[in-house]
Amino acid sequence: MRFNAGFLIVILGAIVAMGTAHAAVHTVDDDWAGADFGTIQGAIDAASEGDTILVNAGWYNESVTVNKTVDLVGNGTHDTYVNASGSGDVLSVSSNWVNMSGFNISGSGGTMGDCGVQFTSVTSGNITGCAVVWNDWGIYIDEGGSIDITDCYLSNNTEGIRVVNADHVDLHGNRVYGSEYEGVSFRSTSAHFTVTGNDISWNNRMRDWNAAGLEIDGSDYGNASQNHISHNARYGIYIHSTSFENELFDNEIVFNCGGVSGVYLSSAPATAISHNNISNSTGEGISVYGGWNVVIRNNTLDGNNHKAGMSGIYVWGSDGILIKGNRVAHGPEAGIFVHHTDGAMVHTNEVLNNSKNGIWLSTSTTNATVVWNVVRRNGVNGILLDGGTNHTWVHNNTVAFNNADMVEYMGGIKAYGSYDFDIDGNTVSNNAYHGIYLDESDNGTVRWNEVVRNCGGRAGLGMRDVAFTHVFRNNISNSTGHGIDAYMIHSCVFHNNTINGNNEAGLRDGGIRFADCWKNEFKDNEIVNNTGYGFHFEYSENNSMMRNVVSGHSLDGILLDDDSNNVIITDNTVSYNNLDSVNNQGGIRLDNSSWCVLARNTVTNNKMYGVILVNSVADHIESNEIIRNCGGQAGLMLYYADRNEVSANNVSNCTGTGIDVIRSSHNEFHNNTLNGNDMGMSGNSGGVYLYHSHWNEFTDNVVLDNRIQGFKVYNSENCTLTRNDIGRNGGHGILGYGAHNITVTNCSIWRNNPYGIHIWSTWTIHITYNEIWNNSGYGICFESCSLAKAYLNNIVNNSASPQAYDDNNNTWDNGTHGNFWSDYTGPDKDGDGIGEWPYNLTGGAQDIFPLMNMTDNDVPRQVPEFPVVVAATFVGVLFFAEQRRRRRL
Repeated sequence: MRFNAGFLIVILGAIVAMGTAHAAVHTVDDDWAGADFGTIQGAIDAASEGDTILVNAGWYNESVTVNKTVDLVGNGTHDTYVNASGSGDVLSVSSNWVNMSGFNISGSGGTMGDCGVQFTSVTSGNITGCAVVWNDWGIYIDEGGSIDITDCYLSNNTEGIRVVNADHVDLHGNRVYGSEYEGVSFRSTSAHFTVTGNDISWNNRMRDWNAAGLEIDGSDYGNASQNHISHNARYGIYIHSTSFENELFDNEIVFNCGGVSGVYLSSAPATAISHNNISNSTGEGISVYGGWNVVIRNNTLDGNNHKAGMSGIYVWGSDGILIKGNRVAHGPEAGIFVHHTDGAMVHTNEVLNNSKNGIWLSTSTTNATVVWNVVRRNGVNGILLDGGTNHTWVHNNTVAFNNADMVEYMGGIKAYGSYDFDIDGNTVSNNAYHGIYLDESDNGTVRWNEVVRNCGGRAGLGMRDVAFTHVFRNNISNSTGHGIDAYMIHSCVFHNNTINGNNEAGLRDGGIRFADCWKNEFKDNEIVNNTGYGFHFEYSENNSMMRNVVSGHSLDGILLDDDSNNVIITDNTVSYNNLDSVNNQGGIRLDNSSWCVLARNTVTNNKMYGVILVNSVADHIESNEIIRNCGGQAGLMLYYADRNEVSANNVSNCTGTGIDVIRSSHNEFHNNTLNGNDMGMSGNSGGVYLYHSHWNEFTDNVVLDNRIQGFKVYNSENCTLTRNDIGRNGGHGILGYGAHNITVTNCSIWRNNPYGIHIWSTWTIHITYNEIWNNSGYGICFESCSLAKAYLNNIVNNSASPQAYDDNNNTWDNGTHGNFWSDYTGPDKDGDGIGEWPYNLTGGAQDIFPLMNMTDNDVPRQVPEFPVVVAATFVGVLFFAEQRRRRRL
């Protein structure tokens, strides 16, 4: 057969490429028509080193041994066929600098090791534009190297191209298709190879577990770039057996199937995988097992993981891995899954629309860094630290719209069973159930995060069984559930957080809920405008709150509930809470919570109550500013609350009573100021109201300018009022009704309206050592009382005359001394300081031993406002009585 014109151009090019004018050209034709030889082998045997052998179109049924440096030039893959008829190698090359092009090579033997083309210990060579089909191994390079395979087509071989222990092999522009096992493999310390621009597809038809489109086995420093690797079973690319420092760059690795990986690394240190499109694999996009310092950078992984349980990028035991700048999307498991790995860096990836977790660090992964990633719309968690993921930094990620499946206790970022983690500077928004959730994770830091608009009715920050964790300077806002929801946590510190506008779903707890928590500290936080409670402690003991702002909640600002004992609440500002005006709620409520301390708080403008204690025992309420609380109830209320101490509080300008004590006993109230209460004209007591409450003590309190009574004691027993300053109240200074065993001693009771003390239907009353003056009606009024005693009181300048009322002939002396009455005009004939005449009270009772001089009582003394005329008359009476006494003597 004749060469066509195009083929002659190829021949001339080959001759030029030889670089010498002396090389001979031999021609071969299968029917000897005008050719030098009828077989390729005959031409090679006759050729000299450097000759060119031109093979005409035809069918050459022979096994060819190339043992000389020659150029073999065929007439094209559709015309020049070399077939070994199923025995041995088709072309066996053992000489260097052999160039081969334009052949269709097929029909090797079926025994392992039979090849289409085999290079043995060859250090240079070139195959260009050949088709190698239906062989056992297509092209086999055994030792040597510096061989280029370019623009070849290999199909339906048992294995496409195998390179063993050879360096500097370059595969370019080839199509390797339909191999039973590997498409291309580099094995046994091959190195410095290049695989560029090839199409390696539909290989591993036998679906062998260890076969791949491109396999690198124990081979180093290779580069695979700009290849199309698709539809290979099990793996697109498989690098293993300590293959070191290989690079995969700008490849299209798609639709690889069989449920394993697009790219699979096993013990492949320092591999670089970058700028590849690795998509639609039925298993992982990239799997990394073992090795170290692997780099996975700027790849697109989309639609991998068609098989459940697989991930876009899967890493196991590969220390120092860098996963940066990748886009990982649309898989049924995790986008990026790293476990049993130390020092992983997951950086600036976009991880979205994966069916479960976006980024998942698990099982003894340590010292990982997850930074600047965008993690969106994944089915469960955005970022999950799981199963002993310790010493991990999660920083400046955007984590949004995750947990679309509404899986309980999942959300934006979750740490489970992890230790010493830092969740820092992230934007966590619009995730379902939780924004951030910490579960059985200790020694963590959660700081500087924007946790906003998380939905599903749970919490911006959720915590369960967490210890020694520091939560600070986060903005946790506008979640549909709680701002913070904590269960069984201890020894954690929360400070300088903003908890704002949470609980749009209208749950009971809006700002912060602590249940079964102990030894936590909450300070300098701003908890504002949450629906429900601002802060709810439930079954939580030994916690502390200090310097927080708690404001604008629909229910209580702070609620301690269900045995939340030994809680310290100090120096907080609690204002404008209970906006829904729910009864028995207000600024701070202690409900079944004992041994707590409320000190130095400012509790203002809350509805119904400023502070309320319900069924609580042995609490200490000290030095609080409880002012301008509204809703018509009380500034401070005790309800079924016993053995509490209330001291040094300023309870003022509330629209209801200053202090309500309802069915509460054995409490101590001292050094409090109750001023200007009941301004809402609720009709309650004004200053203090005791209802069915017993054994309570009020000492050294100032009760001034309240709209109605200073004190109202109703159906209460064994109450003691000592050294109190009770003045200028719009009702009685003290009003008692249906009470028993009431003691009022050493008090200053002045300018109340109408009476200083009004006791009605009460028995066993002791009123001693008081100063009662300038009240607008009676100083003391006993109405329907029995067993009442009043003596050694200074009763001065009260408007009623006489200054006291008693309709049941009670006792007004102690047997020797009565009271000082500023309007008493009787004589003291014997000069013993006791008037000779009784002081007659309205109602028929008498003070038998009225005092001529004021007693020096231990009271919070106010200077009595004696009019000049009354004082002069009183002095004149005393002078006249003294002169008569002396004349008798």
